[in-house]
Amino acid sequence: MKTLLFYFLALAFIAGCSKADNNYTSPIVVDPADTVPHPPVLPNIVIDSLPDTVGDSWTYLVNDTPYAFNSMGTPTQYNMTVTITGSIILPGGINANTWLYTYPGGTDTQYVFRKGDTVCFSPSQTISVYDMVKQYVLPLQLHHSWRYTPMSTQPVTIDSVADITVGPFTFKNSLRISGFAGRPDEWFNIREWAADKVGIVKKYLSTRNATNNPFQHTVTWALLSYHLQ
Repeated sequence: MKTLLFYFLALAFIAGCSKADNNYTSPIVVDPADTVPHPPVLPNIVIDSLPDTVGDSWTYLVNDTPYAFNSMGTPTQYNMTVTITGSIILPGGINANTWLYTYPGGTDTQYVFRKGDTVCFSPSQTISVYDMVKQYVLPLQLHHSWRYTPMSTQPVTIDSVADITVGPFTFKNSLRISGFAGRPDEWFNIREWAADKVGIVKKYLSTRNATNNPFQHTVTWALLSYHLQ
């Protein structure tokens, strides 16, 4: 009798185990890497050229501080119009366009020319590397780096792509140029936003906390309107 009872208990135990096995759900093993959000895939935006045709013009809202010793002066706000007024041949037979910057009380002139894949801006017709105020190495695209001025000791970089609203416009997939430029005694922090087929739509430049030059200066541009040929 004891043997028979043991036999039935054994069968019940085996049946219970089989029933439990039928309902068993194995734990889901999660790869720790899958718990970390993947960064968004940024569009591969490439700007092959910048507008540079006689008759092109842009108007910017400018906030500008005067150069002040060891402090920031009170900013003034005004409109500035940039117009490509004509063409000129610089020494060495270099073809350049004349860009006229007009603002209340004055005008500035820059000569813009191509040197290989580089668009150069110089206020002087001698086009010395010491005079060039900025340059862009084409094509512009994410993670591209170059020296903003020929005498810069470190590069600027296109560090992001974003839709930005400037004045009445929204520019999709604008490229942000960011970094420090200039010589060690004249460093400045530069951030610019470039839009395809429009050019520079927004700008921030400041010497604050960027240089041992005691004269501090900050200026911003925001595009108000533009006309391209």
